[in-house]
Amino acid sequence: MDVELVEAGYHEKNVLYEDIETLLLTVVNGEEECMILRSEDGFLQFFGMNDKFVAEMQVDLPDGDFRTYSIINKERKQAMDKITVHTMLDKSEVPAREVISLEMLRAAVRAYYSNVHYESFLKQIPYMDTTEQTKRYMGLIK
Repeated sequence: MDVELVEAGYHEKNVLYEDIETLLLTVVNGEEECMILRSEDGFLQFFGMNDKFVAEMQVDLPDGDFRTYSIINKERKQAMDKITVHTMLDKSEVPAREVISLEMLRAAVRAYYSNVHYESFLKQIPYMDTTEQTKRYMGLIK
């Protein structure tokens, strides 16, 4: 897995799962804004700090298309209220269902490392398909 810490401009290739916790703590402690884990077929990225995080995954399909998924808090799946998520530089108002705890974030990172195919990952993690929203935002569909 390749790791990128966005604010620090840190990039490292082939980071083992055993070594990810130290890098994860830079985001948890507010020293870093965002972390991106890149695999052969996409990425898992997240931001936040303390115990409020937002995480999403993009899967690059062999035909050139892609799918995106937000990791969600299954206990707040139907919640429409917004929660403020702080980072070192900013704060964001995010739907409550998309704010996950540190425990859920660690589970998502562990599952991302341990599953070669994204379908297996999605079986382990509560998620919401956000492909259409993402493509609209990018201007790829109307």
